[in-house]
Amino acid sequence: MEVLPTVRTIAVINQKGGCGKTTTVINLAACLAELGHRTLVVDVDPQSHCAVGLGVPENQIDAQIGHAMMSGEPASIDSPQMIWQIARKLDLAPSTVSLAKVERQLSDAPDRDVRLARVLRRFRDQYDFCLIDCPPNIGLLTFNALRSSGEVIIPVETGYFAMKGARKQSELIRILADRCGQAVTMRVLPTMFDEQVRLSRDIMGDLKKYFGDRVMPLSIRYDVKLKEAASFGQPIGEYDATSKGYQDYAALAHHLLVDVPPAPSATATRNAAVASSATGARDEPDADRGRIMGSGRAAELVRRARALSERTQRMQERLESDPDVKRAMGKQEQAERPVTEPPKQQQLAEKLALLYGVKVTGGGTLFVQPGRHARRVS
Repeated sequence: MEVLPTVRTIAVINQKGGCGKTTTVINLAACLAELGHRTLVVDVDPQSHCAVGLGVPENQIDAQIGHAMMSGEPASIDSPQMIWQIARKLDLAPSTVSLAKVERQLSDAPDRDVRLARVLRRFRDQYDFCLIDCPPNIGLLTFNALRSSGEVIIPVETGYFAMKGARKQSELIRILADRCGQAVTMRVLPTMFDEQVRLSRDIMGDLKKYFGDRVMPLSIRYDVKLKEAASFGQPIGEYDATSKGYQDYAALAHHLLVDVPPAPSATATRNAAVASSATGARDEPDADRGRIMGSGRAAELVRRARALSERTQRMQERLESDPDVKRAMGKQEQAERPVTEPPKQQQLAEKLALLYGVKVTGGGTLFVQPGRHARRVS
């Protein structure tokens, strides 16, 4: 039996909406691509939020992941039509609202749970990482994502009701993975963490107490700039490389590169079997419980990444305090605006004026130009 090349496929799953699934997929993928790893984002959520968050206009999506899953022959998939190049080493296989029909159309197909695995098998030579954004439910689309993946990240918002939902989520994923004989390494990622809020600290403590070493040794702090970046169709690294959100997702990317789950031959064989519609051997439900905790090297890389980002932020603050730099960045004009709120169109124009053009940043001079409807900008 053919063994697939090593492509780390990570499904980001949580039935609860608003916990940071899409934000995690987009920004973690962008950080991995920045580090030189060929990365594919696959959106199996009919809401198509990955396309929105990466600046892909839905009305220009002709082929989407649902069309590929419905195709009876993977060789017939039109890759250039379906795959969008977002940045260097970062691609997107988008979805549209029509993806919701796939669950109903495939409900009676004998291979309905491995359709996505077959599609991704076609791209196994082109990528190092594949991140799958799942819908906020456990249906056929999420089950396809689980059957295609060797790893699962469960983003958990450190807010009320999060703990109860995370327990049910992890138990359900474990049951599904065990039932289909899939060896899956599961991690819990705390998101929207605010150290100043007692509830956030309490939820973090409960997560660590219940999930133990399955909780990642880092968290994604609350940062409004993550939402701002998504509204402009940009990863956080492009929107603001000095933000807390970028620091945290860069640290997460570094951590995943050193915290690699063991890949015994049985697991590789099982992944090949999934792509050919066969069922692999079953693993014990908690066989990989001890894989999650990062090594000392991982923790050191996280500390270095954050220290570097903090130094960059301090440099940015010093630059912004310089009057000449303020004028160059348009900050002086912004400070002199009247208190009255401008019209919506004017607000948007001002945001775009701040976003596009030439900026002095802690890392050098940044040139930003809108891509409009172009597939590539050089």
